[in-house]
Amino acid sequence: MPSPVLLNLGSGPHLAPGWTSIDASWNAWLAGRPRLRRAARALGLLADEHEAVGWPESGILLHDVRRGLPFESGAVAGIFAAHFLEHLTPDEARALLAECARVLAPGAPLRVIVPDLETMTACYASSLASGDPEVRARAS
Repeated sequence: MPSPVLLNLGSGPHLAPGWTSIDASWNAWLAGRPRLRRAARALGLLADEHEAVGWPESGILLHDVRRGLPFESGAVAGIFAAHFLEHLTPDEARALLAECARVLAPGAPLRVIVPDLETMTACYASSLASGDPEVRARAS
């Protein structure tokens, strides 16, 4: 019996056993090309924080999900997308969610995590109220 198809959309460098990690970022593309990655780093084209993440050299399906999902209708047992949907335009996000509905088996879960803007703004407002000069400098 084949293993269920589980998708992690916009996975970044995070691989989980049994899941298909899908990412189309430059970092994902460069991960499988270590020489090119080193050249891009030497030319200053990669920020330090991207280099520190430690992208795996294999295990990520390079695919732009804005072009649909390369799976048969009803063939996917579950989809996870954390801090990815907010990187799409509203039209792209709607199209992707429709595509998720297409490929998911009946009753299969779709878990989407997006930043909580209310919590983020409350933390920011609290930091401003605290009088932290660094926060105030960034705000002006």
